[in-house]
Amino acid sequence: MFQIFFFKLQTTIGIVVSLFIVFNTLKFFCLVKFSNGSYSCYASSNNVVPGSYFYVLDYNSTAFFKSNSLVFCYFYFLQLFFITNNLNLNNKNKASVSSAPGCYSQVIQINYEQENICFILPSGSKKLFKITGLCSIGRACGNLKKRIIAGKAGISYNNGYRPSVRGNAMNPVDHPQGGRTKSKVPEKSPWGWVAKRSK
Repeated sequence: MFQIFFFKLQTTIGIVVSLFIVFNTLKFFCLVKFSNGSYSCYASSNNVVPGSYFYVLDYNSTAFFKSNSLVFCYFYFLQLFFITNNLNLNNKNKASVSSAPGCYSQVIQINYEQENICFILPSGSKKLFKITGLCSIGRACGNLKKRIIAGKAGISYNNGYRPSVRGNAMNPVDHPQGGRTKSKVPEKSPWGWVAKRSK
């Protein structure tokens, strides 16, 4: 039985069996085998390799985790300046914040009385969330995605980036900007509106 993302998160200790990648997003996922014999699939953090341990920090957990382990934690147990990723705000099946490859969020303020926590998001903005959320400790795996150089157009094509043709390179029957490339007719929008030129 496979469980995707945070669906029915188990508090038992597990071990990472294998890693696999989704090519259209270049995200890494790890297959975790728990002590009771069940399997689950979770988004991977940085420095996680096959053989790493899987922990969930909750009220009953006092396990000490190493730097190369996959650790999930509730917002209530986070401390200041913790680096987290894959923030799951409503305990649903999918993480909604800091889930892109190489992204992370940092804790800057915790208010237990008002039950909220403040993160610095990858965009640089600060945002408050409820303290009942769930996250993964560390940086999201795949931080070298921005350094990948596509050697040919087929690599980008397979990742979902289709080529687009400029409007002024088309014929007049195909696009309002088509044809008349050497005339003094002003450019038009795709709907036929004349674009205003800045002085």
